[in-house]
This record gives sequence, structure tokens and C-alpha cells, in this order.
Amino acid sequence: MKILFIQPPQQMQRLYYTKKIHKLYSKKGVVLPPLGVAYLAAYMRNRGYEVGIIDGYAIHYTKEEMIEKIKEHNPDFLMFGVITASLKITVEWMEYIKSKLNIKMILGGPHTLSYPKETLEMYNVVDYIVIGEAWETLPELMESLKSKKDLSKVKGIGYKDREGKIIITAPRPRRTDYWKGIPHPARDLLPNERYSTLISKRRPVSTMLTATGCPYKCTYCSTDKTAFYRDYKDVVDEMEECADKYGIKEIIFYDETFTINQPRAEKICNEIIRRGLNKRLTFSIRTRADCVNKELLQLIAKAGCVRVNYGIESANEEILHKMKRYMPREKIEQAVKWTQEAGMSPFGFFIIGFPGETEESVKETIEFAKSLDLDYVQINKLTPIAGTPLYDDVIDEIGRDYWKDFTVGKTTESDEIRVPGCKLSSKELDEWLKKAYRSFYLRPSYVFKMISKVRSFREFRELASAAVTVISQ
Repeated sequence: MKILFIQPPQQMQRLYYTKKIHKLYSKKGVVLPPLGVAYLAAYMRNRGYEVGIIDGYAIHYTKEEMIEKIKEHNPDFLMFGVITASLKITVEWMEYIKSKLNIKMILGGPHTLSYPKETLEMYNVVDYIVIGEAWETLPELMESLKSKKDLSKVKGIGYKDREGKIIITAPRPRRTDYWKGIPHPARDLLPNERYSTLISKRRPVSTMLTATGCPYKCTYCSTDKTAFYRDYKDVVDEMEECADKYGIKEIIFYDETFTINQPRAEKICNEIIRRGLNKRLTFSIRTRADCVNKELLQLIAKAGCVRVNYGIESANEEILHKMKRYMPREKIEQAVKWTQEAGMSPFGFFIIGFPGETEESVKETIEFAKSLDLDYVQINKLTPIAGTPLYDDVIDEIGRDYWKDFTVGKTTESDEIRVPGCKLSSKELDEWLKKAYRSFYLRPSYVFKMISKVRSFREFRELASAAVTVISQ
């Protein structure tokens, strides 16, 4: 049996709840590999299944080209991953493909964990749903379909029986050893040469995980609160494979907090240095300002790190306390300073639209971001995610499950979730996003600093392109 994993093309990829300003991070050069898909494809291949991946987002297939590519693979099943906000885009593609090809379709991803029954009720194109982790569930589903066994015995799936009744089976227990038996992602099935970001120092780029989960309890975050760590040598083995086998030049580590276990982070960096990979690969990490120190940052830089992405979120103490995200400004300022002294580029993530947000608190956050002298910022408008404490507050506030209504078509993508306690309307937040980006990126001091760092025509061209994007908003 062959399973073909599909990443929908950009042509039909309307990013719900993502505003024009984010063209800076999408149309202007950010294309990253579908890491979860590549992991699952590798896992299924190790279980004896034939697999393929179509990354239409990277290659920009037309509808007709997508159909031809699927025909070339000749799969028995198509599998799509989905978050709730992109459900309708994904279903559009599933329906189009189904109208041309008679192939069974499987849907997985975070959305199916929250709304499996509603999805099966609403979208007949979905044949099977994988609920939660797919590692054991997908191979068991495939084996049951192949052997025509009773699907109701497979834990963690949803489907319709012969009478059209929706069946949601018993939940599958979480893995207690998450990384056991999981191979490196199937990068051989991906167009690796196409992956890069606007601010990548070297190309092509790939992404990696050294761990999953995060023990912190930020109220707006849906990340699992149990952290599972990979063996540090296996992490460096994968880096070596990226360089040797695929010609990857830069790695983006997607861990929520790379340095949360500092001794382990040191082991990874020392192993990179021992193997000489710091001379062949550069990388970036994500972390928190209270999870680094001067010596650790110096070691990370020596290992080849060129950028540290800090989750800062807001400058307002009251908002940060409410979100269980508080951190003294002094820690953030010190971490950014240490990062610069170590020769790395500091990047800050911010969010506006929290409960208690006002014009004054947004201004406070913008001014704080500018005072830190960060090289880059990404500022997002808060979108409450199902399953988070913040989203529970949203349900209490508006008296309904917004994303459930979205799933079944009672709410359209043009509607907005009202965040309890936020004093700014959605339209006002959109305007503040534009102001924030312009205020940060168009400062004369910032422009001069970044031009002075340009080392090639490519860097200059992309910096100019980014500036045009910001100005045009």
C-alpha cells in the first residue's frame, strides 16, 4: 500500500487570520519543509509502506499539475495534515482532487484532535481521521484496512460506517517515550533546494527538532506541557546527514525552548564542535531570555549559531502576568546584549491583542522592542487556539465554541474571535500591526545598521524587498 502525503499549494492557500503584513514572512521568501509530514513518511516507510510527499507549497503547483503529480505516484491513500484555521483551504483541495481521482483520503493534525466528529459530519470528502499522535495509529489503520479488520478496534481514529454513522474510537494513550523508534525525517522525498527564509545566512535551509513539548504554562499556547528530549548524539547525527546527504547549509531548530535543559544544550553544541560541523553548518534556535547565560550563548555561537529567536511577547507587566509569561525586562535586555556580544543576531517574537491590551500597552511593547536593538522582530495578532486556557476564557466570554462553529460552517473566515478584556478591535489591532512594523523597520538608525551588515548583493536585494513590503502596507 502507498500513502502520499500532501502539502497544499500556495495558489489556493488563503491564510486565515493572517494579515497582509505577513507577506514579509511568506511571499518574500519563507519556504520551510513540512517537518511533521517528513517524520511521519519516514516512520511509515520503516514500517514497510511505500510513501511519497508532494510539497505543493514549495513548488507552487497549479491544480492541474497537482493532479498529474498524484497520478505519477499512484497512491492508495492521500493524507493531509491540518490546523483548524486552514481547514477550509485543505478541504477545498481534497474536494478538488476527489472530483478528479477516486482516492481515499485521511485527515490528521491538531484540528482533528479538537473537532473530529464535527469534521466528519461536515465534510464527506474525509474518509478517515487520525486523532492525536499518528505514530501507532496510522500503521494500525492501514493494516486494518488492508486486512479488512474491524476499524472500531483501532484506537484514535474517526470514520463513517456502512450506514453512514460516525464512529469515533477510544483515544490512544500518549507515547511515554516519544522519540523511540522515530527515524530522521524523509528529506529524500522533499525539494530541499527550495527551502529558505528571508533572513537565512546560507542556503538551502532545513528545520529540525531536538525535543518536543514545553513545561511552561503560557495560557495562549497549545504546545504539550511534557517535554521529550532526543539523544544529543542522534541530533548531531541528523545535522551531519543534512550536510553530507542533502547539501543543507543552515538549520532552524524548531524546539520551543532549545536551552531549557542547559546541560543537554551544551552537549549538543560540544558534539557539533567535536565533529567539525560548526565549520560546515550554521543554525538558529528559539528560547527564552531566562533560559540562557553568557557562557552558554558563547558556546552556542562557537557551535555555529547565527541567530537566537527570543519569545518576548509583550512589554506590559500586567499582561504578561495574566498570560503566565512574566519575565523581568532586565533579563531580556541582558540576554539580548549577551547574544550580540557573542556575535549572534537577536530576533524577537511579539504578540498584540492580549486580554487587557490597550493602545498604551501596544505602544509600550513597540518602544521596548526598539530599545532592545533587535535585528529582527515578528509581531503577530493573538489568535486564541482551541484547547488552551485562553480559549476556554473566550468560550465563556462569547458563549459559544468559535472554532467548532467555524468547522461546521456557522462562522466564516471573515469573522474575528473576541479576546476577553482586549480594549482594541480587530481592525485597530491590524492598524497597530502596520504601525509596529513600520516603526521598527523604517527607523533611520535601524536601516543604517542593517545596510552596514550587508555582505552580498543577494542580501541587499532581499533587504530592499522587505523594506518595500513594509512600506506598502
